[in-house]
Order: sequence, then structure tokens, then C-alpha cells
Amino acid sequence: MRDRNLDITLAALVATLWAALCAAAASGGAGTDLAAFWIAARVWEMGGGAEIYAFSESEFFSADSPLWRSAAAEAGLSAPLFPYVYPPIWAALAAPVAALTPWPAFQGIGAFLLLLALGLSPIAVRRLAGGRASRTAWTAGGLALVTVGQPFLVALPQAQPQLLVTALTLFAMAWELRGRGRWAPHLAGGALGLAAALKLTPAVVALWWLATGRLRAIPAFVIVGGGLGVAQLLALPLEMTGAYLSRLAAISALVIETPVNHALEHGLLILSGGAG
Repeated sequence: MRDRNLDITLAALVATLWAALCAAAASGGAGTDLAAFWIAARVWEMGGGAEIYAFSESEFFSADSPLWRSAAAEAGLSAPLFPYVYPPIWAALAAPVAALTPWPAFQGIGAFLLLLALGLSPIAVRRLAGGRASRTAWTAGGLALVTVGQPFLVALPQAQPQLLVTALTLFAMAWELRGRGRWAPHLAGGALGLAAALKLTPAVVALWWLATGRLRAIPAFVIVGGGLGVAQLLALPLEMTGAYLSRLAAISALVIETPVNHALEHGLLILSGGAG
């Protein structure tokens, strides 16, 4: 047990150091994805919740509205500005934090926390793959491979909340497939529900659980993901959810050719099939 605790501690230290170094390296970038999150929260705080999805019909990756430009100017950010494409409930929840936290601090802290979540994910991959090497070795080796990968190097300056979604999805799958103890299914479902509440696509894993009869984690997934969905419908105007879904559908219909755009869902489904 002592060796196990030491291994977990060392793996967490490796992930923390890696996250801190990567966050420092990314500090000179625009952090455009994270900036969209901060600006949307500021726009909400300024009373313009309806404008958090304001961007050109013809340019889906360029946000533009008076309040959006005002918040961007406050942060010293200039065009092009990525639009906010997450459920509106998160902009509302982040509004008090964004009001008290200037953009440079929000960027630094946010990037570190997102990278830390990703940095810990090799521990989940180890469990998912049934690996026998130490957690520290998996973490160090996995992060070394991630760091030199072109997709990560391109995405790093953007500080994408997708990093947290990826980590939550991996831990959900690991806890559901190989978790021990009676809380493992609940942790799996809760993590996946939170990931799906941030970005809808992780819900595909819940469909895989249903299709294969793996139902232990479904109740927690429904409670967490569904609870956040209901909270959004009760707390926010219905037209805001409609605007979000409309924009999401429009962006999802686009086909973008890029050598560094790899779909997370494809890899997870392949991994799931192999592990099952």
C-alpha cells in the first residue's frame, strides 16, 4: 500500500510539473478557446447573455457583437476571436469568476488546471489498458509522447476546455471498465455526465455502454448530465439553449481539412472495442 501511495504521489507530481511547464510555455499564446469562455462569461455578467452566441453566419470561427468586442478590448484581445460553443450554463456559472479575475490571471490558472487534468489522464489510460508498469512510468512516458505530438503543439496555445473533456472521458471509461469498489460505477457515470455537459460528444460513450449492456454507470451519468441539462433549462431562457443547439449544428455541418484534427470519439471507440 505504501508503494502504491508513493507511486500515485510521484505520478501526480510529474503531471503537475508538466502542466506548469506547458502552461508557462503557452502563456505567450492567445489562448483563443479559453478566451472565448472568459469573454462569454463577461458578456453574461454585463447583461448580454443573448449575445454569447453572436458570430457571423458566414464565418463560424469569428465572434462579433458590441458586448463581445467590449469584453475582448478589456482583456487586450484582438480579432480573430473564437466563438463560444459550449452550453450557456457554463458561461452563467463562470460569470462571477470572470468578473473578479482579469484575463491574464484567468488564462494562466485556467490553462494550468486544464493541462493538469490532461496530465493525470495517463493514469486512467494505464488502468483502461490493464498496464502493469508503475503509474509514474505511464505518466512520464505518456506525457512525453503527447508533448512531441503535432496536434498537442498546435492546440496548446489555444488552451482548449476540450483538454478537461478528454481527461474526464478517459477516467470515466477506466472506472467503468476496470474500476474497483462500489463507487467506481458512480464515479464513471458522474465523470462522463460532466464531460457531456461541457461538450455533448462524450455521450457517445454512454451509448456504447447501453449497446453492450454495461449499465452500472448509466444512473450516475443521467443524474449528473441530466441534472445539469435541467438546471440550464430552468435557470436560463429557452431561446438561449436553442441558439446554442443551432450554432452547434451549423458548426458540426462544416468539414475542415487539417492534418492535425483528430476526432477523439473515433480513438475512444476503437480503444473501447479493443479493451472490451
